[in-house]
Amino acid sequence: MICTGSIEFHYYAGYSGGLKSLLPGVSSLASIRKNHALMTHPDAVSGRIDSPVRQDIEEGTSGLSRFILNAVLNSKKEIVAVVAGDPIEAHRAGALYADRMYRIRAEPAEIVIASPGGMPKDINLYQSQKALENAKNIVKDGGTIILVAECPEGLGNDVYGRWLDIPREELLPRLNDGFELGGHKAVLTSILAERVELYLVSAISDALAKKAYFTPAEGVQSALDSAIVKHGDSAQVLLMPHGGMTLPTPSDTTGND
Repeated sequence: MICTGSIEFHYYAGYSGGLKSLLPGVSSLASIRKNHALMTHPDAVSGRIDSPVRQDIEEGTSGLSRFILNAVLNSKKEIVAVVAGDPIEAHRAGALYADRMYRIRAEPAEIVIASPGGMPKDINLYQSQKALENAKNIVKDGGTIILVAECPEGLGNDVYGRWLDIPREELLPRLNDGFELGGHKAVLTSILAERVELYLVSAISDALAKKAYFTPAEGVQSALDSAIVKHGDSAQVLLMPHGGMTLPTPSDTTGND
């Protein structure tokens, strides 16, 4: 069985590629739900090679005859590296390439300003949320993330919209009860909004932004001004212009090193 794909940071599996082609790629609905339910684990974050989601993927496909062929791409979607062979060892080698290209060591900041990187990465909030997941890796507890994303298509997913109508306290239990693609975006953002303050600079209406757990802002400067009032003039500010693919990591944290 040959698995193909690309390796980049993945916001709950740690990295894409490898045996993700099998789980969830061609797995039963029950297996997919069990695997995706692990995304709310504290260690299920971007850039963790030992994410519980990744561990479940590799354990769940361990009895199969497997071979992978994965590529690592640059920001222009050009192939810069190819790994092949054992699905674990080759995947780890590919993840190291991704780390060298896109992992940046930084100190946790009170304020993080993140953009997905422009069109089409910020075409809707469903896609833009990936930058939010990378930004949360480096923001301090009680800090502020300012997401700058045009989102001309709004939320971009009807299921996502329906889950935003569910009371906040019911979101996680419902996801654990039965995973639904799109609903997980509402769950992850609601969990993050309990830890940090979220601002959104976007074409999305104020009402919809608030419904999605953000404080709407007219511009980056107004959001930054509000954050500085809260955190003080000496607050550290981290800027992520390509937040969808860049992963800032605290210096004392190990990923795939």
